[in-house]
Amino acid sequence: MGQVQYSAARRLDRILDSQGDGTGTISQVIAATSISGATNATPIVVTANSHGYSDGDFVHITGVVGNTACNDLHVIQSTTTNTFELTTPAGTNVAGNGSYDSAGAAHLCFVCKPAAGEQYCIHSMRGHGIDVIAFMTKYFNINALAVGIEVQVRQNTTLLHTLTPTPVKTTPMWQLGGMKKIMGESGGLAAAHWAHSYDNCTVNLDGDADEFYVVLHSTALGGTFKAQEMSLIGEVL
Repeated sequence: MGQVQYSAARRLDRILDSQGDGTGTISQVIAATSISGATNATPIVVTANSHGYSDGDFVHITGVVGNTACNDLHVIQSTTTNTFELTTPAGTNVAGNGSYDSAGAAHLCFVCKPAAGEQYCIHSMRGHGIDVIAFMTKYFNINALAVGIEVQVRQNTTLLHTLTPTPVKTTPMWQLGGMKKIMGESGGLAAAHWAHSYDNCTVNLDGDADEFYVVLHSTALGGTFKAQEMSLIGEVL
């Protein structure tokens, strides 16, 4: 295949963020926000005290009993201090399917979503994390994640492909499906860096089809964990 001449307008360098357009939260040091209510209405209004989210954030909800339509990846809107409404990534209101019973947690997720009329060709993902120490059998200094982190391509509410061969539960598992992971220590901190290349089979995202790339979180990353960010490199078609 011939080389494409460089153009700043064609090149994509995008940090993964909570809004999907590069303007949201980029730090993946995240808490799991407890849910205490979810209306059986359209849209569902979720109660999660002091959640700290913003309109347009992508949030993965897990573990709700009763109104199980909450349990998925959503974009939230109409945020107040303690509540938010659920919409699909395409902007449709999410309907409840029963009375809220108990439990549930919300987890901020990190996304790249082309706007309408845009198409992206993703060549690689790069990421790094920092903690006070990184154990091979843990996620840095956090006990191995119960569910794990997944990297996915979705089309609105439909899962198209999971790019991580298995959920990432420990630090070395970022190397599965990726290039060699580099770990090091300096100044009393431990860092790990990883890269996933898609050059042999590029990941294409179509904004008109509501396709997007997402790092799906289902577990809190806290404690002594200092930093985690990821970015994509590719081109705008």
